[in-house]
Amino acid sequence: MENLSIRLLQEGDEGSLLAFEEENRTFFQEFSVHRPDDFYTLAGQREMLKTRLEKSEEDQDYHFGIFLDGGELIGTIGLFRIERGPRQMAIIGYSLSQKHNGKGYATEAVRQLVRYGFDVLGLHRIEAEEWRFHQGVGESRV
Repeated sequence: MENLSIRLLQEGDEGSLLAFEEENRTFFQEFSVHRPDDFYTLAGQREMLKTRLEKSEEDQDYHFGIFLDGGELIGTIGLFRIERGPRQMAIIGYSLSQKHNGKGYATEAVRQLVRYGFDVLGLHRIEAEEWRFHQGVGESRV
């Protein structure tokens, strides 16, 4: 397995995000909510990235890219719905390029993100949700 790293997404990543989403559009349709056509544009990715950066600044969500050593973006991973106070918890979620499934990359990215959540953000608990889709509408269950 090639080495990989995760890092917080930042301004300038919208081109890589767009290429990632376009390459996996058909594959992700089975597992994701419906995306409007403007999601698959540079402007759409720029707007989404801006929103994600604002949520990180507000300590609500943290969005990372999963990168191979050569710099290729092969996935995204994040901590969402951060709860502070006694619970100190978050929900974890990720997406990985179809061509990189089954190689252990998601497992390694989850390890790195969990360390970040506990060591940097001071979380006490990280949960994963199961997603089920009914008639194109996502419904989460813990």
